Amino acid sequence: MTGVLHIWRMDFGGGNLKQLTNGSGETYAQITPDGRFVIYAELNTRTLSKIPIDGGEATSLTDINEGRPAISPDGKLIAFRYQPEPGKAYQIAIMSAAGGPVLKSLEAAATAETRQLSWTPDGRALVYLDTRGGVSNLWTQPVDGGQAAQLTDFRADRIYGFDFSPDGKWLGISRGNASTDVVLFNNVK
Repeated sequence: MTGVLHIWRMDFGGGNLKQLTNGSGETYAQITPDGRFVIYAELNTRTLSKIPIDGGEATSLTDINEGRPAISPDGKLIAFRYQPEPGKAYQIAIMSAAGGPVLKSLEAAATAETRQLSWTPDGRALVYLDTRGGVSNLWTQPVDGGQAAQLTDFRADRIYGFDFSPDGKWLGISRGNASTDVVLFNNVK
């Protein structure tokens, strides 16, 4: 163990472990729909890269990433959070899965948590978290730049994670509440 996050691959049964990356820290692995590549974020350099699923040479895709990459259902596009300029609001960037410049950027509400994005099964919108008053809901942002729309209508709790099933028929959501306590100890010996 090195104490550094890397991307590994294994069989469903847990066998045939293979380390795919060996950089300064890699996370947020996403497998392309054709199963040939893994797209991931490099923690220290804030870049997105891709590597063949069987290992090999990694290819840098962009150097402006700020979150988990989301690969479109057809595998042609990648969406991710980025900050166009220091001090500016975060936006959602869309680029070619082959790399290159940002093709389109979308604005989201100031309360949007765009670190985690997911494409809708039809590839026409992106889904993100929006937390207001301590309550999280999912919103969709059309890729064509249309108006964002609320997808869920929860009245309590936070959403910690979400994603569509591979067939696009189900949406899994991890929800809960965060509780914290403060304890003051006096005269501790």
